[in-house]
Amino acid sequence: MFSRIKQLFAKPPAREFNDPELGVLVLADDIWGGKVVRDGRDLRFYVAGTQIAPDAGLLDRIRRLLKHFPETEKAASDFLRSSESQSFFKQLDFYAFDFLWPDKPDNFTFEFLANGNDSQVWRVEFVDGNPRHTGFDD
Repeated sequence: MFSRIKQLFAKPPAREFNDPELGVLVLADDIWGGKVVRDGRDLRFYVAGTQIAPDAGLLDRIRRLLKHFPETEKAASDFLRSSESQSFFKQLDFYAFDFLWPDKPDNFTFEFLANGNDSQVWRVEFVDGNPRHTGFDD
């Protein structure tokens, strides 16, 4: 009896989507998250979709980005350094990238941790594939 009551209040298992190239993505708070390994680095990403699956067009956009990841990462970090106080960013570490707008697949964000501090996540917003805005989340 206790096990049946426990089942009623148990958290449902996380929804997963398996992509042949991007691996397993997990749904959390209406956003799909995943991680791929490129050049020995774990690259975390988030992508919009439905409760059933990530948006197919955005997954294609992620695949294209990964082919040019080092160049896009450099463009993002250079833009962040030029937009904010240069001396503040002694070290920028990639944190994640996000594709959250299915109707604007060339708009995405790159997120960085500055100076090893995980209390603020700095972001570079790309519009039409080019870095345009910076900001941070604390």
